[in-house]
Amino acid sequence: MGDPLNAVAWLADSLAEQGDGLKAGDVVLSGAITGAVPVAKGDSLHVSFSVLGSVGVCFS
Repeated sequence: MGDPLNAVAWLADSLAEQGDGLKAGDVVLSGAITGAVPVAKGDSLHVSFSVLGSVGVCFS
C-alpha cells in the first residue's frame, strides 16, 4: 500500500463499512520490519531479538 498512512486509512474505512471504527487509545501497527514471508504446511520459522528474546512457530 506504499505509505503506511494508506494502510491506516484502509483500516479505518473498512471498519466504518462494518459500523465500527478506531477509538482513542487503540494501537495500530501500520508497518513491519521485514516484508511478508510465504509459508506452507510443514514450515518452521524462528527469530531471535537481541533484547527481547526468541520466538518460533511451526505451520501444520
